[in-house]
Amino acid sequence: MTRIVCRTVVIAVAVGITAASPALSAQQSAPVHHPATAATLSVAAGNALLTDLLSPDVKVQTAALDKLGKLDAPSKKQLIPRLVKELDNPDFDHYYGAILALGKIGPAALPALIQVMQAQGSAPRRRYAAMAVGRMGQAGAPAAPVFVNGLSDKDTNYRLIVMDELPNLGATAKDGVPTLITATRDENVFVRLAAIKALGRIGPGAEAAIPFLMDNLKAGVYGTDDALGGIGAAAVSPLLAAYKSITDAGISCNDSDAIKKNRDMRSGITSALGDMGAQAAPAVPDLIAALKDNETRDGAISALAGIGPAAKDAVPALIAILEGSPEYSYAAPAGCEYELDAKTAQAGKTDFVESMLSMMTQGSAESALKKIGTPEALAAVKDYEAKHPPKR
Repeated sequence: MTRIVCRTVVIAVAVGITAASPALSAQQSAPVHHPATAATLSVAAGNALLTDLLSPDVKVQTAALDKLGKLDAPSKKQLIPRLVKELDNPDFDHYYGAILALGKIGPAALPALIQVMQAQGSAPRRRYAAMAVGRMGQAGAPAAPVFVNGLSDKDTNYRLIVMDELPNLGATAKDGVPTLITATRDENVFVRLAAIKALGRIGPGAEAAIPFLMDNLKAGVYGTDDALGGIGAAAVSPLLAAYKSITDAGISCNDSDAIKKNRDMRSGITSALGDMGAQAAPAVPDLIAALKDNETRDGAISALAGIGPAAKDAVPALIAILEGSPEYSYAAPAGCEYELDAKTAQAGKTDFVESMLSMMTQGSAESALKKIGTPEALAAVKDYEAKHPPKR
């Protein structure tokens, strides 16, 4: 499934948070700085540095963040209250610059930021404080209890930001899993989607959420496949059980709703397995078997590509697909012939459809073989490409 370019922007736009997201200026990400002797900050230099940290000029701000990282602890500490105050500033460059700077300062800023987060009301500064802590990564873990409490906050916008930032805090984020599971049934659709995404980003620590996520997957809820893929190995068995339970028996060729429902479910499961990489290796035998069915072939190939080298047992079947083996043809079942449109439904026209489907699948098999990368797989790809040079 295509990933969302930036989780914070999607959530923020969806609920009407304006200009609150770090992703709005992704190019302003904090630079990597090299260890250096810590510098002391004079009052005048502190004023100048603060101005640069809040500058709308990305280059100026980036250089200021680098200087900030090289300051000694007392100098950083003297800037904290001034930066926290800027979280109230309605100017984007000011409050976003403060978010970046406070995140750069790290744990020393936690007490002040936690105090802001625990304040009552729905002021934007609470969300910005949570963003600043989130930028600290695992260093912000001491704030995890405040984030977990924030998952049930009355301010929906604040809840969404807390859900988005909690997984950044590392292993302690798992403490929020029970509340996030409850949130997957929230009346607000954006809260539900944010909770599902957060569970996936927490990863193996969110194993308890698998049954609830499987229910959402069966209901076709967006993003559930990504979440299950993020949790990893523990989700393989329930995903395979669901995969095997899907049947097309008794479904009429004209029952487009039933066909789509099965197709979407299979697609979600194979997407989740592919996201796991080598963790989904136990699914390889079932995915190999799925290569023989027109309805399951493409999803199985995609999952095998995601699993990568651990899917080496699928190489012979993928090579057969690449070489156009009749065993993996796209011939339509009897009574379910392909129709391009009403004018081209006459006999003989379905050959074109079968040929096009096979060509697309060969391209997918070629990509999967490259990602699996065994000598046999790469040799088959090389031979195929020699026989089918790209048309200019």
